[in-house]
Amino acid sequence: MIRLQLFCVSCVVTLLCGCVALPPPLPSPIALDVDRLHIKAPAAEILGNDWWVSLHDAQLNQLMARALDNNPSLTEAIARLTRARADVSAITTTVRPQVDATANLSRDHFSEAYIYPPPYGGGSWWNGQVGFGAHWDPDFWGRQRAVIQAATHGANARAFDVRSARSALQSALLDAYLDLDQQYQLLALTEAYEYDRQQIVSLVKRRLEAGLDSDVEQTAANALLIDARLAHRQVSVLLELREHQIRSLLGAEQDLVISQPSLDYQAVLVLPSVIPGDLLLRRADVLAALERVEAASSQEAVAKRAFYPDINISGYIGFTALTLPDLISAPSRQYGVGPRLSLPIFDAGRLRAQLLGTRADLNAAVAHYNATVLRAVQEVADQLTQVKALEREVQDQSDKLLQINAAHTLVERRAASGLTGQLPVLEADIRQLLARMQYTHSRALQGEAHVALVLSIGTGNALLSPSPSQEKAHP
Repeated sequence: MIRLQLFCVSCVVTLLCGCVALPPPLPSPIALDVDRLHIKAPAAEILGNDWWVSLHDAQLNQLMARALDNNPSLTEAIARLTRARADVSAITTTVRPQVDATANLSRDHFSEAYIYPPPYGGGSWWNGQVGFGAHWDPDFWGRQRAVIQAATHGANARAFDVRSARSALQSALLDAYLDLDQQYQLLALTEAYEYDRQQIVSLVKRRLEAGLDSDVEQTAANALLIDARLAHRQVSVLLELREHQIRSLLGAEQDLVISQPSLDYQAVLVLPSVIPGDLLLRRADVLAALERVEAASSQEAVAKRAFYPDINISGYIGFTALTLPDLISAPSRQYGVGPRLSLPIFDAGRLRAQLLGTRADLNAAVAHYNATVLRAVQEVADQLTQVKALEREVQDQSDKLLQINAAHTLVERRAASGLTGQLPVLEADIRQLLARMQYTHSRALQGEAHVALVLSIGTGNALLSPSPSQEKAHP
């Protein structure tokens, strides 16, 4: 007996010594934070999800609402979020007791040379089984809880992906709409420009017939008229292309009527002058990357717990009989309950490889988060620079337009007094039209820069915790 006990103890010690050991930890990258980025500025004002209504364009509001309902990319992102949340709900059930019922009935012929004695051996009988089984994993080491945490963080990342897709859709639609407004304005200006060039060609032709000009002036005037026609046609094409882009973003049919925008460019959004100190809490892409870091960390915890013993408890109760009358009877009952223990001993390095793989995933997630943070800071800094530069450019273009308007007024007065002919007036008209084109272009760029800055710092939706109710139709 003593020898038997010593043998059992030796076997247990040998098995424990042979268990798979955790590999040593490896150096990993460190996630960036605000202090390391030297962002000390105060928090910026939080703009609402519908901040574009300040532009006072009813058509834009309708188009934006329709895009948020019908855009395929946004719908796809919401579907992925729904799937991720469903996976979380399914995984959560693994830490709860599971109960199932089974029933089996078959007509079997039993072998005479097997374990069944006569009259069962060599005969055909009904083989019936009815019972209930229960299973519960106490999750002593927290492995299932880590799996749930990983799935939850993954679902949160999907929620922020939806918000990133929403912001990308807003950016694309607003940029297209601003450019559509620019093309409408340029269309009227290029039409007037073409008309003035045609007037100059007619005037030069009359001066040529009167011997006041030569073929050189006529040829130059014709060439400039062709340039004006090309500019008008190019604007027409760009306007049509922007309409196509807007219809595509809305997921709408090509017969959707889009009128000329009526944007209020005097509306001023309160924008920060420096990088806001709460930037990392506003950007949906940064928050999504952070959630994926947490998910990867939980996956690493799952891989570590795989080295520990797996303990669960199961039980069953039911009836088994070879005849139907005896199936539901006291002699046919059977039951059992007990724990189950499994411990990895020799696995050819499988668990170590899985753990190293999850550590590599964690390092990649941290590196992606750091890259996302740096890109976010750079985008905000770039947009701040663009906004400031375009504010100066629009002001300069406005001052230039005022001077050209004043010069145009003087030329018209001289022509009305008979001090000059019609040609200088037409040339002044053209200079005025070109200045208005440049001002229109600069103002459109300024509007696009404002939109890009708003979206780069994030709106109010990125500060909210994702919830199923918020992501049903309008995330």
